[in-house]
Amino acid sequence: MFNRLLKIMSIYITGAYAYGLVEIMWRGYTHISMGVLGGFCFLIIGSLNEGRLSSLGVLAQMLLSSVIITVLELLTGLVVNVWLELNVWSYAGMPMNLMGQICLPFSLIWFVLSFAAIWLEDRIRVILFKEAKKPKYKLLTFSLRKTKAYKNRAA
Repeated sequence: MFNRLLKIMSIYITGAYAYGLVEIMWRGYTHISMGVLGGFCFLIIGSLNEGRLSSLGVLAQMLLSSVIITVLELLTGLVVNVWLELNVWSYAGMPMNLMGQICLPFSLIWFVLSFAAIWLEDRIRVILFKEAKKPKYKLLTFSLRKTKAYKNRAA
């Protein structure tokens, strides 16, 4: 129980700091809400190659990660920027934006950056928590069928 909580918190905190660091490098500043969002995104992205989704290729994981980050950024933006009126960010001047909270160019950036998140989360599990062998990334696999690893895990 304690090890599971430690693993989840380690992954969450890494994602929170990484998301904030990317924002600081990009914009020069960040907001606490971005760290909270980053931690949740990192946990979800890390779970994409577990269980039934373990057979997903890295491109499929990156695509799903980009969609997940974009949706969570929209929800966070609606709360933080629209409802609470904190005005943390605005994509209003960006092409193909939705309510100034998300936009297609940043979804594409999340797609590219998500590989680093996938790789880093896997390294945390392997190096810090001795969870499994080093993952081998398949580029184009996209199947939701149960894999042998998933069947053994469920038993």
